[in-house]
Amino acid sequence: TSEALAKPYEEILEEVSNSTHLNVDETGWKMGKVRQWLWVAVSSIATVFLLNSKRDKAAFRKLVKESYKGIISSDRLRSYNGLEAALHQWCWAHLLRDFRRLSECPGEGGIWGGEALELSRQVFEEWQAYREGEGKISLAQLREALKPIREDFEQLLKEGKEHKDGGVRSLSGELSKATASMWVFSEVEGVEPTNNAAERALRPAVIWRKTSFGSQSEGGLRFVERMLTVSSTLKQQGRSLIKFVVSAIRAKWHGEAVPSLLSSPSP
Repeated sequence: TSEALAKPYEEILEEVSNSTHLNVDETGWKMGKVRQWLWVAVSSIATVFLLNSKRDKAAFRKLVKESYKGIISSDRLRSYNGLEAALHQWCWAHLLRDFRRLSECPGEGGIWGGEALELSRQVFEEWQAYREGEGKISLAQLREALKPIREDFEQLLKEGKEHKDGGVRSLSGELSKATASMWVFSEVEGVEPTNNAAERALRPAVIWRKTSFGSQSEGGLRFVERMLTVSSTLKQQGRSLIKFVVSAIRAKWHGEAVPSLLSSPSP
């Protein structure tokens, strides 16, 4: 089964680097007792998984080519450092978590965190109004509505870099290096403020990991990559997993061309 899915997998791995926007994330996996990392990239038409022993920039670039020119949505893992800020959307759900953690601290650090949390709430209010407006609110109007919130955030980060609280200073310094990455969703149609697409894509893999012993060999790792990629992509496209896998195995047995994940099956 794994060999029959090798070509469709490589096809999707190549395709994601041609996409205009990708949601990227990673989670833990195991090969025996050795830690692995399961990476995922989600485009509008396909989802690809890749297993690697590393969680670094080199591993990320095996998933998404260095030549990639589109937008990437992700968390703030160091592996993504170096991406152009205007083409890298940070996940606001993670930002919200960081601001909430600070807001629960005593003293002035908690006050700063509370202010950041309130501004974040306003960001999500404007985004929700845009999403639920079903075209009544344009992206330009969303951007205009966010303008004063963005200005307040930039002022808060500026103050935060000089703050007495070490946690506030650290977070403010990190975010100030690439503030454009907070707002790509307001500049480019189709980009969301969260990385939910990638996180949703990882859920079946997490369930698989928790209900199995992971992988026991390199061949097992390749099977996981291929099966998750094929099943997730077919689900995105509203196509049958069973029919595709049977067709792929049959084609492999008979030495015929394996079906493509990038084209609809013949009626």
